[in-house]
Amino acid sequence: MSIDDWRSKINRIDDQLLILLNIRASCSIHIGQIKQEQNTPVHSVEREREILSRLSANNPGPLDEESIKRLFKQIIEESRYLERTSTQE
Repeated sequence: MSIDDWRSKINRIDDQLLILLNIRASCSIHIGQIKQEQNTPVHSVEREREILSRLSANNPGPLDEESIKRLFKQIIEESRYLERTSTQE
């Protein structure tokens, strides 16, 4: 495959990731609304630890564990932001 072929493949994957990230974000908004109703804190250290541990254990590579943690910590942070802001509307 040429570099253009690889780039096209990456573009298609990025498009799929974008869809999945937005689906995840929508779930976070709903969770934020439930947390507000139940007067539950937005941030759960235990839940974050559980997510990162599960993903690290299921990671087939080539991304290493630290890369997975960095990526998903950012995704989790954005999800927390949505949980907080969805309760303020």
